[in-house]
Amino acid sequence: MKVTQAWLNDWVKTNNSLDKLCVQLTDAGLEVDFTEPAAAQFSGITVAKIISAIPHPNADKLQVCQVSDGTQTLQVVCGAPNAREGLIVAFATIGAVLPGNFKIKKAKLRGTESNGMLCGASEIGLAETANGLIELPSDAPLGVDLREYMQLDDTIIDIDLTPNRGDCLSIKGVARELGVINEVAMNMPEIKPVPAIIADKLAIDIQAPSDCPRYCSRVIKNIDVSAPTPLWMQEKLRRCGMRSICPVVDVTNYIVLELGQPMHAFALNKIVGGITVRFAKADETLILLDDTEVKLDSKTLVIADSEKPLAIAGVMGGAQSGVTGQSVDVVLESAFFNPLTIMGTPRRYGVHTDSSQRFERGVDPSITLEAMEHATQLILSICGGEPGEIVVQEHSEHLPQPKKLTLRRARIPKLLGFEISDAQVVDILQRLGMDVTSISTGWEIITPLHRFDMAIEEDLIEEIARIYGYEHIPSVMPKGMLNMLPATELRAPTNYLRDVLVDLGYHETLTYSFVNPKIQGLLLPNAKAISLQNPLASQLSEMRISLWPNLVQAVVNNQKHQQDRIRLFEVGRTFAGHAPEQQPLEIAGIVNGSRNPEQWSEETAKVDFFDVKANIEALIPKAQFIGAEHPALHPGQSAQVMLEGKAVGWLGTLHPRVSQKLKIAGAVVLFSLELDKVSQKIVPQYQQVSKYPQIQRDLAFLTQERVTFGQVYDIVGNSAGELLTKLDVFDIYRGSGVEEGYKSLAVRLTLQHPERTLVDEEVATLTNNVIEALKEGVGAELRE
Repeated sequence: MKVTQAWLNDWVKTNNSLDKLCVQLTDAGLEVDFTEPAAAQFSGITVAKIISAIPHPNADKLQVCQVSDGTQTLQVVCGAPNAREGLIVAFATIGAVLPGNFKIKKAKLRGTESNGMLCGASEIGLAETANGLIELPSDAPLGVDLREYMQLDDTIIDIDLTPNRGDCLSIKGVARELGVINEVAMNMPEIKPVPAIIADKLAIDIQAPSDCPRYCSRVIKNIDVSAPTPLWMQEKLRRCGMRSICPVVDVTNYIVLELGQPMHAFALNKIVGGITVRFAKADETLILLDDTEVKLDSKTLVIADSEKPLAIAGVMGGAQSGVTGQSVDVVLESAFFNPLTIMGTPRRYGVHTDSSQRFERGVDPSITLEAMEHATQLILSICGGEPGEIVVQEHSEHLPQPKKLTLRRARIPKLLGFEISDAQVVDILQRLGMDVTSISTGWEIITPLHRFDMAIEEDLIEEIARIYGYEHIPSVMPKGMLNMLPATELRAPTNYLRDVLVDLGYHETLTYSFVNPKIQGLLLPNAKAISLQNPLASQLSEMRISLWPNLVQAVVNNQKHQQDRIRLFEVGRTFAGHAPEQQPLEIAGIVNGSRNPEQWSEETAKVDFFDVKANIEALIPKAQFIGAEHPALHPGQSAQVMLEGKAVGWLGTLHPRVSQKLKIAGAVVLFSLELDKVSQKIVPQYQQVSKYPQIQRDLAFLTQERVTFGQVYDIVGNSAGELLTKLDVFDIYRGSGVEEGYKSLAVRLTLQHPERTLVDEEVATLTNNVIEALKEGVGAELRE
C-alpha cells in the first residue's frame, strides 16, 4: 500500500517528521518498507503560458512558441504535438537543471533560437513515457516554481500490511491509525448527498444475498468526455502507484485509495435490462478489462445484466461493459461483498487487483453510500453530468454486525506482564473507535465495523499494547515456582520409545498434519476426515486421521529416489474429530525393502510381517496380537495389537490394492499404536540367578490351524508354573503325515529351580500337566 506524506497531512495534522512518522507506523504494526521522493530532483522549472505557436520555418514537426512566465516572454522551439496557443505549461528556463543533471542552455534548432525548454512529464521524472507537454490548469499562476505549485516536495511511503489489517488499505485507514497514535482528530472531507436530477435508474436483483448483502448503483448521464482529469488527482494516483485513464475511472480509483471502498463504472449503453448479482452459469465466459478471456466456474460471483456477465464481483470488470473515453452515460457501482466469497477467486483466475485485495480482507460496510456520494461529487465537478438517484438493494441480516466482546481487567496483566490503569485502557479503546461500557470484572466492548480482525478478548489486549507502545512496556523478569514432579518408572517417556525404534534402524520423520485426501481415502475409505476450508494446496486438504497416509507418501517419494531399504516412524497427533479425545497422540512406523542392510556375507532377505511384529514387542514387551482385518492391510497379514486385553493399535502388510495404485515396489509393513496406551513400562525386578542346572524338554503337538502360539504360551505358562523359565517354538510342520487343517507345533520347555536341582519325577509330572492342559485347552495331541 503506497501513501504520500502530503495526502496523510491533509487528513491528520501531526507535525511529525518523516522519520518519526515512519517509526510510528512501523511500531503500530504498519511496517514501512521504504520511502522515496514523489519526484526526481530538478530546479529552474516554472509555470508559463504559450502566447503563440507557429510552425518552424525549417522543420515540419517543430513549432516556434512565444512563452511568457508572467514577467518576460521568450522564444522556445518545441516539438510536442500538443503545444498550442493558450496552453499553461512547465517551462525550464536557461540555467534550469533537469533530472540526471541535464542543464538547459540557450540553443539553436534548425537555425532558430530557443531560450529554454517546454517539458513533458517524462522529462521531469513524473512518468516513464509521455506523449506531449504537461498541461497545467488554466488558473495556474504564471512564474511560480513548478515544484511548489505541484507540491512535488512530497514523499511516497510504501507500507507492508499484514493480511488482518485490511482497514488500513486506504489513506483514511492509515490516517485513522496516526490520529489514534498521536491523539489527533481526523480532517474528514465534507461529503454531502447529491440530489437526483434525472429519473433514470437500473433495477437490481441480488440472487446471492449472503455473498452480496448490499449493492448500490447510480446512473450519471451526459458527462463531458473531453474533460481532463485534474492534475492534482492525476498526481495523487501516480504517487500511489496508479496511472490516469479517464475522469470516471480515475475517480473510482481515487475513492478506493482515499476511502478504501472499491468502486466500478459501467457504460450505460452496454447494459441490457437491469443488474443481477448471481453466481456464474455453466460455460459462461468473460473478457476482462486486461483483455484476458476467462471461463467462469459456478463458484464465481458475477455482476450481470439480463443477457451476460459484466464483471467478476469484487475483482475486475469486463472489457465489453467498461467505461472508455467516449462513454457519455455511466453507471456507478458500490457494494459490499462477503470476504469469504471473494477469497480465492483472484487466485483461481490469476487476476489480483486493488479491488480484490480489499474485498478479500473485508471492506467497511458502513461507507458504501458515502463512497457513492463522494464519487458523484467528484465526477460532477470534473466533467459535469446529470445524476440519478442512488438505488440500494440490501439484505441487512447478512451484513456484518459490530462484535460484542468482554475484556476482563485481570486478563490484561496476565498477557502483557505489566499493570495498565483503567483510564488508559478506556482511552485507548475509545480512540480506536470502540464503544466501552464498564462492568464489575472489566468492560463490555463493541467493535467498529471496519475492524474485521477483532474477534476475541486477546485481540483487544493486543490493541492496548500496540497503541500504548511496545517500547513503553517495562522489562520484567518472569517469576515462577519450579516444583519437582514425581517420576515413575511405570511410564516410558516418548523419547525412550523413539530411542528403541532408532536402535532398531528406523529414522524419525516429521510431516504435515494435512494429508492428501486421495491417499487417505485409499487407506481409510470409510473414515470421515475434517476438510480444510482454505488448504495450502489441493494435495493437503484434509486433516490426518492416521499417521499412515504421510508415511506411505514418504515411501513413494523415497522409492522414486532409488532408496531400497526404508524404515520410518513418526510421533504425532491425529484428528478424527474436534473433541480432545478424538485427537490422540500416536506412534506409527513403516518398513519396506530388505530386512538387513546389504552385507557381503549374508543373503538379502525382504522384510515381512514378523520382523515388524518383533519391533513392536521390543516397544511393548507384553503386547499380544489378534488376527483382524483392516481396510488398509492385507487380509491374513494384519493383526490388532492388544495390551492387557485392550486394543492399542494395528500391525500389518499394506493391502496390494493400495500398493498397486501408488506404484509401490515390494511389501510394505505398517504399524500404528496409541501413545498413551503403550507408554506402560516393565519395571526391572531383581531376581537371583540360579546356580542349579536347567532341564529342557521338547514336545511336538498336533493342533488345528486356528490355534495360535499365544494360546499355547498362556496354557503352558499357567500349567508349568514358576519352574518354566523359557518357552520357544522351534518347528512348525505341515505336510505328509499331518491331516489337512492341522499343523505340528514343536515347543521347547526350559525348566529350572532357583534353590535346588530338579529330579526326573517332578519334571515328568510337570510335563504331563502341560500335555493335559494343552489337550483340554486347545485339543492338542502329543505326537509320538
